[in-house]
Amino acid sequence: MPSMQQKLADQIRANEESFQTIFTALDAGESHEGQDPMDSLHEEPLEVALQRQVTIVLTTGGPHVEIVAALDAEGNTTRASWHSYWGGETVEKVIGSDEAAYRAIEYFVEGVLVA
Repeated sequence: MPSMQQKLADQIRANEESFQTIFTALDAGESHEGQDPMDSLHEEPLEVALQRQVTIVLTTGGPHVEIVAALDAEGNTTRASWHSYWGGETVEKVIGSDEAAYRAIEYFVEGVLVA
């Protein structure tokens, strides 16, 4: 039985292959699965969302620690997480809206948006 990591990698690979066949057909001026390649392309995503991201770097070197937060159109935090890197290792941890780090994000984002 494949692991979850393998299942996720397989899904990414399937999406990559789908885009490849669509653009190969488009570049060759051919149809893709019996339809215009652009129609196929538009059927691929479930959603296309434009979001802004803020990164708050807290330490560099060993280790590098930062907070990464996605912002909606109004500048509100929609998700946030800690990211730490050192020696090729990575740790990520979700930040809940009830945590102090979340409040820090809101403070710094407000300062950036006002400036």
